[in-house]
Amino acid sequence: MVNNIINKGKNLLFKEEENILSASVLIGVSLLASAILGLFRDRLFSHYFGAEPYFSQLGLYFAADKIPSFIFNIIVVGTLTTAFIPVFTRQLRYGKEQGWKLASNTLNAVLVVFAFLSLLIFIFSRPVSKIMALGSLDEKSLIFMSQLIRIMIFSQLILVISSFFTSILQSFKRFLVPALAPVLYNFGIIVFLILFAERFGVVAPALGMVFGASLHLLIQFLFCRNLGFKYTRILKFKDPNLREIFTLMLPRTLGLAANQLSLLVDTSLAIFIGPSYVVVFNFAQHLQNVPVNFFGAAIAQAAFPIMSSLSDNKKAFSETVLNTFKQIMFFTLPISILFIILRIPLVRLVFGASKFSWDATISTSYALAFFSISMVFQALVYLLNRAFYSLHDTVTPVKVAVISIGVNIVFAVTFIMWFGFGIWALSFSFSISSFVNFIFLFILLGKRSPGFFKTKFLYDLSKISWASLLTAFFLYIPMKLLDQMVFDTTKTINLMLLTTVVFILGLSSYILISKILDIKERTIVLNVLEKFVKNSQKIPSKLISDSIGDNIS
Repeated sequence: MVNNIINKGKNLLFKEEENILSASVLIGVSLLASAILGLFRDRLFSHYFGAEPYFSQLGLYFAADKIPSFIFNIIVVGTLTTAFIPVFTRQLRYGKEQGWKLASNTLNAVLVVFAFLSLLIFIFSRPVSKIMALGSLDEKSLIFMSQLIRIMIFSQLILVISSFFTSILQSFKRFLVPALAPVLYNFGIIVFLILFAERFGVVAPALGMVFGASLHLLIQFLFCRNLGFKYTRILKFKDPNLREIFTLMLPRTLGLAANQLSLLVDTSLAIFIGPSYVVVFNFAQHLQNVPVNFFGAAIAQAAFPIMSSLSDNKKAFSETVLNTFKQIMFFTLPISILFIILRIPLVRLVFGASKFSWDATISTSYALAFFSISMVFQALVYLLNRAFYSLHDTVTPVKVAVISIGVNIVFAVTFIMWFGFGIWALSFSFSISSFVNFIFLFILLGKRSPGFFKTKFLYDLSKISWASLLTAFFLYIPMKLLDQMVFDTTKTINLMLLTTVVFILGLSSYILISKILDIKERTIVLNVLEKFVKNSQKIPSKLISDSIGDNIS
């Protein structure tokens, strides 16, 4: 029996996924596990550092993380998501030996570049901190932020290596282990928080990032070795394949650089309001990221290889994009409404430790609400970007991203520096830019793909929208009545009961309204989930055709 369980576990970890919804459920569940751990980590932050002066120091922790993450994202993410995987996959056709050499050469080249930039940041961490804080921090805070940056650089260096193993596993269509790796990363931070928070203060989670990154690397390295990975000491910048990767990554890197610059501006403005508001902004963003990543990122990531395989068939490609579009919207739109209505109970349940003040709760809930109004647009941008990548167009998403990021920066600076609005204004400016990003991508992709502006597609979207709006009615009224007449929400157990009851009422209403309006995605999703739970080896071809338009041959 034990051997049978072990064998089933191995089969699950090494299983090759070929279908969008089955792969996205697998990725989504793993992302959800990571997100839950991430929220538990934030809860521990609130527990240990929710009161001053640690609350402001925690804000410096989040701010410090933006600097090494800036380098990591523009170099590594830009390389892997749009450039390395397709070139690596092509090399594998000539044999694994060629693929492993390319992987080693690319890894070594990126490490050289990352190490050089990291060294500069390490040396000049204090002036970098001063610039980022817009001169608003005292000397003691600058030194502390500089110390955190220097520790975090090492975690990002480890993640550079680990992310290459992520791309290798995904190239072989192994999605589970890469999706589980972030779980271990958060686990590492949590371990250090619990063991060392009282001794080292906010430095403890920074050290935990290094430990978590090591776990992130270890699990993926072991599975890559099982696939036959062989590291080669090679560094050839003139290799044509490496040059192709760098050429392909340039537009994406520019787009990511602009996006990271936007995050740095938001963080700087939050510090300008007060270091503690960096925590509020990050807590709200982390909470709203859960459904965006669970539905948007997971489904888009699973759809990417299938869209790529259909790029030469315009009709099949469009059907895949449009059906996946509706699936993401079907999930995300009602969740965004749920977050807006239940913003205060959600914040209290997730972050409401004893040291987390009521003022911080209100500020976080407002920021969450303004993030949530663009949740569906954020999720759909994941899909639309990958649709362009599937068509070998990395330039258009970058141009659109730069425009939307410019919008975000202009609105954020205007709201904070001119009008003097609170931290919620940063969330609002982010939502405005997310809508701009979505609408431009949708229109531009629609001009290249048939079916985007057909009445049938728009009619299907309208039904999902109406179902979500009606669900809001069945959420808001019961919540107000139960809150005022039934549950004393000053007690945690009653707050949990209120949230659970309202959520069940809303979910039941949404399912019922979807059935009445004959929303196709309801049946598709329920069938796929049923098959997935039963651990079916393959989703029936008719279901695949109905849900994604086509399948990988």
